[in-house]
Amino acid sequence: MGVIDTLNDECIRPNGSDASFVYKIKAYHNNASNNNSDMNNLVIVSEKLHLPVQFGVKHFIGTVTYDATKIVEVNNDLLPKDLIDLCVNYCTNKIVNNEFKKLQQSRLKAEHSKVTNRRLTKSNTKTVAGKFRSQLATLMMKIVESKTRYIRCIRPNKEMQLGLLDHSCTTRQLSSAGLVTAIAISRETFPDRLEYKNVTERFSILIAPHESSITANGTALEKNIRIWAEQILEELFIGFGVDALGTIKRPYACGKTRIYFRTGALEHLEVKREHYYGVTATIIQRYFRCKLSKLNYACKKIFCSLLQATFRSSYARGIYREKLYSIVIIQSGVRSWSGKKYYSQSRLHNASVKIQTAYRCQVCK
Repeated sequence: MGVIDTLNDECIRPNGSDASFVYKIKAYHNNASNNNSDMNNLVIVSEKLHLPVQFGVKHFIGTVTYDATKIVEVNNDLLPKDLIDLCVNYCTNKIVNNEFKKLQQSRLKAEHSKVTNRRLTKSNTKTVAGKFRSQLATLMMKIVESKTRYIRCIRPNKEMQLGLLDHSCTTRQLSSAGLVTAIAISRETFPDRLEYKNVTERFSILIAPHESSITANGTALEKNIRIWAEQILEELFIGFGVDALGTIKRPYACGKTRIYFRTGALEHLEVKREHYYGVTATIIQRYFRCKLSKLNYACKKIFCSLLQATFRSSYARGIYREKLYSIVIIQSGVRSWSGKKYYSQSRLHNASVKIQTAYRCQVCK
């Protein structure tokens, strides 16, 4: 029986007390350790200097003494009887009054239950420890269904001062928590794994194209993918996994359906893959920018040609108008001179005609 079950059982007993609870857990765990004949597995520690309501718990950092004073009363999580009677008799709010009446009836049933119905009372009684255990079980179910990351808090120094790091204290905590051992084991194990199909899909682009005959037979296709995945890894892991002494450790192991990678091996492949994508993206950007620059150059060239044509057309029209104006002025001057000359000749001709007319008139008379 665990500590929580013992505490709940003590809360159900009519004369349950804190000292009785402490005595029961000490007796139970002492008997369990004696049956197993291994005192190192003793979790509840009993010392001679302990009070009747004190017990010790052996943690990984040492034994911690706890005081169980009023633990039974607190675990019952019961409201005072006077408060319940006051709310039942004098509360005017119907909702509050009904809830306290239900609470009063449930407490009366629990008080009048017999010892023979102890299991029923135990199942119906809700204690703080019982709520904690149910909530913890719900939390563990959610943790199992999801992917979790645990955070281990390390105390930097015993004095609880800022900016002070005690190397021996932190190293002891890391070692006690098993982190040092976990790191050492993770270096020698294969924490990452991928299926053969995923390996070929992710990393086949890093080497030359593979010309494989894909058949309709599923077994032949699976073997072909497996061989192709092994060839990819052999080529990509050339020179990887060599330590300072020149020893070569194979960075992966081939299983039946998956490939298992050592620590850092999969990251090495991912870095190569990201580098390949970076170089490829640079080439694509360069080609795209070249095409875009050529298109911009062609558009600017056409725009400049149109601008030059418009400017030259305007300039030519201005010169043409100036020349036309000059020609008109020259023509008007020439025509004016010729008109004046014609006018003077006409005047001389008319005068001579008049003289001849007058002379001929005289001769005829």
